[in-house]
Amino acid sequence: MSEIDAPFYPGWVSSKNSFGKTQNQLKILRFFLFETPCDEISSSGVSMHKRGWPKDVWKKQDLRKYLLATAKLQDKGTYQKAIKLDDMSDKATAAGLHGLFHTNRDCNRIVYYTDSKQVDMLCILYYIRCAFAHGRFEIYNKPKESPVYVFESIKKNRASKKNSVRARIVLDEATLVDWAETIMGGELNFKQRYCGLLERIRKEICNAIVTNTTSKKKDIANVLPYENSLVNEQINELKNSGVVCYDAIQKRWAIARKDAAMDAPKNDL
Repeated sequence: MSEIDAPFYPGWVSSKNSFGKTQNQLKILRFFLFETPCDEISSSGVSMHKRGWPKDVWKKQDLRKYLLATAKLQDKGTYQKAIKLDDMSDKATAAGLHGLFHTNRDCNRIVYYTDSKQVDMLCILYYIRCAFAHGRFEIYNKPKESPVYVFESIKKNRASKKNSVRARIVLDEATLVDWAETIMGGELNFKQRYCGLLERIRKEICNAIVTNTTSKKKDIANVLPYENSLVNEQINELKNSGVVCYDAIQKRWAIARKDAAMDAPKNDL
């Protein structure tokens, strides 16, 4: 258990001469750097309230669930939160973001430190902004795939003069654009996005039940790239709608109707 120290000039960060030349890059920069929803961070910031979100948006959890799920981030897996700085090393290892973390770009990954006084997602948005503001990020292009952005946020320890890593974040461009558009669009636009996501997850659950020979709840959750709690919620939705059922004899979940995969219920938010 330890903090993570990093040099001020990391070798993986290069010149930004070509950055900001695409529409997606400009949209990402505008939202995350200038018009951040984080309070008192940017003089050009736009609060959640001004974007049409209710005061209890983060307490409701739906927006948080959506942002993590659409990025396919899994709690205690590719999504790690350190409550103590001394936990950063272990959490980074668990998220696949230790050592040469910038080379581990096969999926979205996040590890960050928080004192739990801040809203988790706003804390992440803050760290992304810090990385942009200090030039501590890199973009990796992939043929026929969404570019991948790697961010690192550090803070200098005045006593030791070392740079303590506060966050390491790997997100593809499609995720960053989706996060920006979702928050900028406000609550009314969000409802349609969230319903679409839940419908997609329910269809994936049905497919997992058909193809997984040991379809217990935990087995289904393990093969899907979403938080277990969200998968369990949608299994219950499918059960209540009569789409799936639990076979007590086989001790597994099963499809109750042959057309279930195409007839998953739609949430009415």
